Amino acid sequence: MRRHTLIAALTAAAFSLSAPCCAQTQPQPLEPVPPQFEQQWTGFKGPDTYITASDGWKLASTYLSPVSSQPVVMLLHALGRTKYDWRPFSVGLANNGYGYIALDLRGHGGSCLDVSGSTTSWKNFRRTGTDNEFNQMTRDLEAALSFLAARGVPESSVVLLGQGLGANLAAKFAAIHPDIAMAALITPTLNANRDVLTVNPMRVYGKRPLLIITAVDDQRVYKEALILRSIAQMSVGPGKLTFVTVQKGPSWKIINRQAGDLILQWLKTPELPPVTGVPAVSTETAAGAEPDETAVDDEALSPEPEDDGEPAPEELQFTEN
Repeated sequence: MRRHTLIAALTAAAFSLSAPCCAQTQPQPLEPVPPQFEQQWTGFKGPDTYITASDGWKLASTYLSPVSSQPVVMLLHALGRTKYDWRPFSVGLANNGYGYIALDLRGHGGSCLDVSGSTTSWKNFRRTGTDNEFNQMTRDLEAALSFLAARGVPESSVVLLGQGLGANLAAKFAAIHPDIAMAALITPTLNANRDVLTVNPMRVYGKRPLLIITAVDDQRVYKEALILRSIAQMSVGPGKLTFVTVQKGPSWKIINRQAGDLILQWLKTPELPPVTGVPAVSTETAAGAEPDETAVDDEALSPEPEDDGEPAPEELQFTEN
């Protein structure tokens, strides 16, 4: 009995020493690895490393190089989460030869030392202003892009994949980096409730494949995704936009729950023909009316989807523009 107690104490001590400094932002325990990934997962395959943003933030990251000329997927977590939400999905990426770089965005997980060397959290960041700390997270993505370039990965081989706040950042970053191959946005919103805006980025996204996945249980988030879908349709052109709805969020559960294989398939064939036999989601029916481009409220506050417990059985719906 005393031996078991000692082992437990030593284990707890080791765990506390290895915990990232933003303890309050640690993710909840991971859900079991979905059966489709066909293996038990204990961690990322790539090594952990720190990269430095242009303003001095030290960013915890994990990098796995791609096989041959396969793309590298930049994995961007949701508000209050960490890169470890991507561990189950990273198995599918690795098994298919894709590289990835998973970041703890500034103020999250292991990226909690600001430019002055002080420990801080995203909870202390300003919520308003287009130059606030949340918008400055694009510098984190710039650092990751420079890290990849130094390893011979061009922008044309980079795919952005973001959840929640990470989806908004991906949209914004793709707009100012037209050479990036494409982006996948999981529950994007107009604003991300942190002044990280997406309407104008969607307007100038350009003729690249785009995947949007949203949940219908949060009607506000769902309707905002429909607005972004309508704007993106005018930008990307025929056949390049894939829009998927699921029953329940939040964003970080959507990936591991039922959409992982879908995203892997999209990475292989991002420009799909229209799916037959599946009712299309009507923007006019779901959102009330086709949005007027000039009337979009780009400043509307969009709540981050909340974790609402265990999922109900879900169905995927696919539509193409």
